[in-house]
Amino acid sequence: MHAFAFLTWPCWILPALLVAIWLLLWFARNGSRTRMWYAGTAPLVCAAGIVIGVVTMFTAGDRTPADSCAGPQSCAAAGHAAHWASSLSSMSDVGAFLVLNALIAAAVSLPLLVVTAAVELPRMAAARERTTVPGRR
Repeated sequence: MHAFAFLTWPCWILPALLVAIWLLLWFARNGSRTRMWYAGTAPLVCAAGIVIGVVTMFTAGDRTPADSCAGPQSCAAAGHAAHWASSLSSMSDVGAFLVLNALIAAAVSLPLLVVTAAVELPRMAAARERTTVPGRR
């Protein structure tokens, strides 16, 4: 729990937007189908954000690898572990930020999905039952 206290405010932008839009959809007129789509696709978008962040972390680094491989011997000649260790210093901060933001958003979107499904699915089933039972108003 203390790990969340050290996160800066930009790490909370996407989770805050998820919750704000989700709350606004509850006040929208005839928005049950929209709420279900939103709650269902939010975790998928977070997963895509994690993938994009990981790809960005390892491909868009603007820093050069550590000096440990800059000697007369290249990292490839030193072995795979040395090459991997030197690549960690050239990871993109933007990619790490995207992964962190998407992970927190995924932790927020999954409970929103559960709450939305627990409320909307019985409501949709009751509405469908009312329209299919003859003689009932």
